[in-house]
Amino acid sequence: MPSVKRRIMSATLVAILTGCASTTSDLSQADKDAVKAEIEKYRQAGLAADWDAWGNTLTSDVIVSPANMPPLSGRAAAIAWVKTLPKLTGFTANVEEVTGHGDLAYDRGTYELTMVMPDGSAATDHGTFLEIHRRQSDGTWPYTRLMFHSTVPLPEAAAPSRKP
Repeated sequence: MPSVKRRIMSATLVAILTGCASTTSDLSQADKDAVKAEIEKYRQAGLAADWDAWGNTLTSDVIVSPANMPPLSGRAAAIAWVKTLPKLTGFTANVEEVTGHGDLAYDRGTYELTMVMPDGSAATDHGTFLEIHRRQSDGTWPYTRLMFHSTVPLPEAAAPSRKP
């Protein structure tokens, strides 16, 4: 009986590993370049504070998952949110990978932002992103899912004051 259990466990392990095997991207270089062009449109629109153009880089059913808040559903919610952010003075996106299958592509990389805070001071943020794009009938690759987070450590909490 132990050999039957061993064979079942081995077959299960092989099935799991085969199912998790990495597949190569079937996206053409032109598709990958089109995804990178969409990222560049997003970046340029953000720098210009052109929120209509920025919104046009998103599908109508986009889900945006900003750091430290619940996900935003839909283009209108994403545009309303981005309008509340400080004015960008710099925005770089370093795309480290673009891959995908069929009409879906994902990319990941790092970003850096510089901005002017409401009090006039300058601030910088940097972090990582993971994004999913869906090819449209016109050949564009707008964002359908967008997630990013800062890699800047949170400020330390002030020590509680002790009363004598």
